[in-house]
Amino acid sequence: CFRPRLTPRASFIVLASNQWQHNAVYREDMVDRWLKRWQAEGKLSDGPVNALQTLFEQSRRLMAVRLRLSRALERPLVHRLITEADKRAFVMTGSEGFSHMFEQQRVLRHTARTLIPKLQHQWQERGELPEDLIQLIIGQARRFPPAIHAKLRQQQEQKKAQTGDIIPSDAQRIRSLSKLKQKPGYDCLSPAFTLLRYFPKLARTMSLRFYHNRLRVPITPDKLTHVVQKGSMEEAVNQSIATFFNENWFPQLPLKMGLLLHGLNSNEEARNQWEKSLKRIERDFNHAQHEHRELIEAEETLIENSIREAMLDADLWRELGEGKPRKGELDAFYQSCRDNESRIEESQQKVRQHLKPYAQRLVSALALLKLEPTQSEDAERYREADKLIRLYDRLDAVLPSVRELKLHVATLQVLLSYRSGKKQPKLADRIEEQTSDVRQLLTSIRASLKDVDNPYPTPHGGQKLMDYLLLESYTEDTPDGDFDRGNDVFQRLTFLQKRILARLIAIAEGSENQHL
Repeated sequence: CFRPRLTPRASFIVLASNQWQHNAVYREDMVDRWLKRWQAEGKLSDGPVNALQTLFEQSRRLMAVRLRLSRALERPLVHRLITEADKRAFVMTGSEGFSHMFEQQRVLRHTARTLIPKLQHQWQERGELPEDLIQLIIGQARRFPPAIHAKLRQQQEQKKAQTGDIIPSDAQRIRSLSKLKQKPGYDCLSPAFTLLRYFPKLARTMSLRFYHNRLRVPITPDKLTHVVQKGSMEEAVNQSIATFFNENWFPQLPLKMGLLLHGLNSNEEARNQWEKSLKRIERDFNHAQHEHRELIEAEETLIENSIREAMLDADLWRELGEGKPRKGELDAFYQSCRDNESRIEESQQKVRQHLKPYAQRLVSALALLKLEPTQSEDAERYREADKLIRLYDRLDAVLPSVRELKLHVATLQVLLSYRSGKKQPKLADRIEEQTSDVRQLLTSIRASLKDVDNPYPTPHGGQKLMDYLLLESYTEDTPDGDFDRGNDVFQRLTFLQKRILARLIAIAEGSENQHL
């Protein structure tokens, strides 16, 4: 893969000649297979076959001597031809960068090989895999001692000597090229900027393909372990929401806080609603936790069924480790998918009812800032809370589309991971179908949020909410681009929900300490 296009044709002829001689001497060729087949079919007796085999053995001995002589004489020629061709590619990289690239490539390849058994054991024992695989490989590679480079170079030389490969190794190339004094010239900065900008997304995609292709694990995005950095804003937001909602909050269910807030007209109503909501929360605590677990399990089952259904329709049942399904089995599976979808609707309705007292407690405490102000800052905090509640209600309106987007994005990502170079018409059709669904949902969300301002604008982001949601998304009109845009909208919209809700909880808890 390191031979440029300008390599002389003579090097390929020499390599092909030596490869043919090697196969003729040490392996079975077409004539050997014919003789065995004719002997098995009775077309030739044992006498002629043995005579021909003796003749072939004599010719193989002569060819083996010819092969050893050819490799001894032609190795410098091949090295010189390839080295001359490498000089053209070497102008851009420079000797130090070229050497460093090969050193790091060997170390990363060795690290990936050593991590495969550990990851397989982790999947079998705990059923989860690390999400940030690229950082894991890089961290493991940095912990190797400096002597690892010499050890890997020696292993590469030994392997080439055992296989009789005359293609020069990395170390041989570097010895020949290190005499050249060339300055690296990186004229095109745009690809480098694109790589750095999209590196976390590329790392996630590479992680999924690694799990699919190297570990042979039918992993889905929702099964990857998401690690929240300690001390980050995300950790503080998650902890605040989990404490207030007793870990029963579900991001894709509406709270309708605006309607509850504007229904309170006096401080007595606010206090009474706050007390009733606390009693109901305490009374239904165990039942709410049970319903919340049921909804999470149903959501996971829905994603798994959707992915399995899409893969079966794309004739990817081998990748699932299954045999070709029969019609009766497919009908039963499709019926179970529909039953699970109806069960999710019922579970969502029950969890929504259990979330209502939490929303009532939240808006009751916020309403007291307006109905019973005791400090000069109460009016300002209420205006901030009212503005955030109006925005949260706008997000509530698009939650059905966000739930569907989550499902199609997860399915599309798995389908994209199973693409290969061969023709896969059914897989292409399924990818196109999922891509169309993602595109329509994004169009619907964009139309609903087109005039909404971003509550937390960044220096490099737009003032509109959709500009923030699609700030670093791929712009290509491809299935990969549609997946990236859909995934960004879902992830960022969910985090925006959490951030707004955490701020409302902070204001409400301050109001409770002050008024209640």
